[in-house]
Amino acid sequence: MKPTNDLAIARLPLSEEVYRRLQHHIITLRLAPGEKVNDQALAEAFGVSRTPVREALKRLEEEGLILAKRGSRTIVTELDAEQA
Repeated sequence: MKPTNDLAIARLPLSEEVYRRLQHHIITLRLAPGEKVNDQALAEAFGVSRTPVREALKRLEEEGLILAKRGSRTIVTELDAEQA
């Protein structure tokens, strides 16, 4: 049996880290409702490629925090207090 180390730090996939940060920015209104979201700009800001950003945005869209219109724009969804 392998010994466990309760102090070990879990390494998260980049997409998970980007997802958590974006989710936090949306919840704290650092990304405002209706604000445009650009995957290239986010990738540059986070210092990652566009792939983990796209994966995070897709997950946020599935949760209703992002609204993506194919071939158009991606924005932060406008939520009411109950949805938040």
